[in-house]
Amino acid sequence: MPVFTFPVGRLLVTPTIMELFAYEKIVDLLIRYGSRDWGDLCDEEKSLNDQAIENGNRILARYQIDDEKIYIITESDRSCTTVLMSYEY
Repeated sequence: MPVFTFPVGRLLVTPTIMELFAYEKIVDLLIRYGSRDWGDLCDEEKSLNDQAIENGNRILARYQIDDEKIYIITESDRSCTTVLMSYEY
């Protein structure tokens, strides 16, 4: 399982993600996320994520895989982190 550089709480993956992507691809995304690779966000949004780790705000990353956009979101209370499709957001 990926090692995170910040608290992520319980990991949740939507059924759609589980259906569309192999386990290894999901783990790869979580590794990127856990190492603070925020994916396809603009520089300002990436900076806000870095600040959120310190000040306790929500963290959000977006990744493009093939024609699909995938979000990973850690809640501000760090109770859970969810992997979901953009249209499930």
